[in-house]
Amino acid sequence: KKSGKLFGIKEILKKTGIKKENLMVIGDTELDIGIIKYASVGVAMGNASQRVKDSANYVSSDNNNSGVPKAINKYILEPLERT
Repeated sequence: KKSGKLFGIKEILKKTGIKKENLMVIGDTELDIGIIKYASVGVAMGNASQRVKDSANYVSSDNNNSGVPKAINKYILEPLERT
């Protein structure tokens, strides 16, 4: 119970005071489904299985096509530019 990605993320949030509403996670394996569903914004990489993609708010490109930077741009940088 006290291991795994979800446990680790919850501990980091608790220790840093960061709110779940400000959490974006990016994953590509079935082990990431829990954190993708938990986060305010859950992103699946383009190379992920359909099950992982179905659990996400957004599906980005794969790593070979800048999937992580695209997600960061969409959910962090573009909203900052609008303020």
